[in-house]
Amino acid sequence: NGTIPSSLVNMENIVHLMIGANQLTGTIPSDLWKLNRTIAFFDVDNNNLGGTLPELTSLQHLNCLAIGGNMFSGQLPMLPKCAGKNIPIFQFLLLPF
Repeated sequence: NGTIPSSLVNMENIVHLMIGANQLTGTIPSDLWKLNRTIAFFDVDNNNLGGTLPELTSLQHLNCLAIGGNMFSGQLPMLPKCAGKNIPIFQFLLLPF
């Protein structure tokens, strides 16, 4: 339990980040999205995270976003598009229902 460590921002080559079901609280560090553009698999499912999600269009490698089971607010952010087309590139998109 605890918060997402801000030190993850310094790990520029993360491809798979799987920290679901860890009783995490707080928000996702905003700099994580700015500095780490290699993330393909981002799983923070089933924690107690909140706040809003930033626009994710710069994450061109992202193909799995698992954010369900949290307390995020606001609208779903803009997502990366497939080769400039108006369709998301996701293989998996897990949202709360």
